[in-house]
Amino acid sequence: MGTETFNYIDSLNTANPTSTDNVSEGDDHIRGIKTTLKNTFPSLDGAVNATDTELNYVDGVTSAIQTQLDAKSATATTVTKTSATGSGVLPAGTTAQRDGSPSAGYLRFNTTDTSAEIYDGSAWAAVGGGNSTDKGLYEHAHTISADYSITSGNNALTAGPITIDSGYSVTIPTGSTWVVA
Repeated sequence: MGTETFNYIDSLNTANPTSTDNVSEGDDHIRGIKTTLKNTFPSLDGAVNATDTELNYVDGVTSAIQTQLDAKSATATTVTKTSATGSGVLPAGTTAQRDGSPSAGYLRFNTTDTSAEIYDGSAWAAVGGGNSTDKGLYEHAHTISADYSITSGNNALTAGPITIDSGYSVTIPTGSTWVVA
């Protein structure tokens, strides 16, 4: 058999054994391949069932995978949780810090209004609690500058005076009432 060093997989010579090697030298070659595999995978003590695609996911991994995942998650743009039964940590910021081009379903905590808000595809709206406040007073704008429809089956109350900008309207469905006090 041709001279070959059995250290790691990349040191194997695919030309060996040659066709002129004695058949009796085959056992040396098989032992060499076993040595190479044991040297290359010293901690492997069971079957590996990963596909080539799955193994390629770890291409370039240079340290413990969990360490790298933890580092990624610390910089990721995901909502984290405080514990398994705790709270979700929402992005928070002022009204001026809202996303420039939000999509419907975006959720955040508005520190200016001290409330959670959601983007419905056309405007930001407070989440839950309705028109409640713990400050003794509830304030609202005195100018309506977008079309507004009172939800069917609901009533609305506005402390006047109220101005509806030109080109906009408030729709009051049948059975609903809007009181301007």
